[in-house]
Amino acid sequence: MASSEESLNCWRSIIHKGRVTSTYKMALGFAIARLVEEGKRQVSMEELARLFFEIYLERLKYDMPQNSNPAQLTVVEQAINKYKEGSFTEEEAIHAIEKEGFTYVLDAFHRLPEGESPIKFYHRTGLGIMLTDAAYRVFWSSEKDYVMCEMDARWSELEEGFARKSLGSNVLTWVASNKSATGADSLGWCRANASEGSITHIGDGVRDFADRIASDLSAGYKVALGFEHPLYIDVPKNPDQKAIFLEKESSVAQGPRSERRFGCSPRSTFAPGLSETAWVLEKVRIGTAREITPAFGWRRFIDAKGNLFIWEALITSDKRNWQTSTNAELAARSFLRLYPRMPVPEISEGSVPFSLAAAALMWAGFPVSREALYSPCVTVKAS
Repeated sequence: MASSEESLNCWRSIIHKGRVTSTYKMALGFAIARLVEEGKRQVSMEELARLFFEIYLERLKYDMPQNSNPAQLTVVEQAINKYKEGSFTEEEAIHAIEKEGFTYVLDAFHRLPEGESPIKFYHRTGLGIMLTDAAYRVFWSSEKDYVMCEMDARWSELEEGFARKSLGSNVLTWVASNKSATGADSLGWCRANASEGSITHIGDGVRDFADRIASDLSAGYKVALGFEHPLYIDVPKNPDQKAIFLEKESSVAQGPRSERRFGCSPRSTFAPGLSETAWVLEKVRIGTAREITPAFGWRRFIDAKGNLFIWEALITSDKRNWQTSTNAELAARSFLRLYPRMPVPEISEGSVPFSLAAAALMWAGFPVSREALYSPCVTVKAS
């Protein structure tokens, strides 16, 4: 009988060394951990499919690819997308996962580069799987929490590897700030190569900013374009709660996202920022010598369904006070630290997002659907 140490070593080898083309092995690992926690030995395929549905429903909030070929969605992704769109009920999504989602992973889980794992953590039965004592030794051990963190880190590593592969080596991020490098109230900007993780240029001037972006898009680069002002607001469903503009700096600019609907930037900065954004987008459209396709949603940008992605830069007051870099550079460096995993857009409870970015694109002459007006923007908080 294998010891706890031997079981842990084999489990870690499977998680870290096993050949993968999707994240299914990680999901199966978390499913096994949950079954051990619930004290279950035997589970049907339907129950396993339900666990996969629950695990992936949470994981897919981050909009990252789960497959080495992001253009080809996994069965689980397809089922959950249909559930989110309303074309599948939860039970229909689970049934689709049960029927087609386990074609390879159950047989491949124990495979290592040097052959089969000498220790098995489950056996297949006619109707599902049965956990072995080794699975219990792993998740009843004092190392359990470390093992869970390792699985989560490996899952993130796979997602980010898949995303980088799909994004390619030609992704730039441009950021505009309402303060120039000299501190003047004129647009300052920063250009960074997201694929390489480096700042390439810092400057100021709105015309130069627009012209350079158009030049990069014309050269075939994909551009993630950030602006330092709110790019979406939450419109309350309750008419008694009206979105208002504050006459002083808002709490939103200082951090809490739940108050966005009450805290757009003050009139003195919000309106000029939005009008400047619309102007830049129009000049970029006119000046680019190839078609520009805005991507609403980070995953669509990853999947090459657009070559322009717009995001919001949030520079908090405490960062403004001590930082020696320009706001634009600070935001660009924060974007690079996160890339290729962007934050999940947040929407206040009881409200609907109104995309000011989509409205600006529409004004600038881009073909934008009405649905895009309900898309919240990714917000990168300088850190």
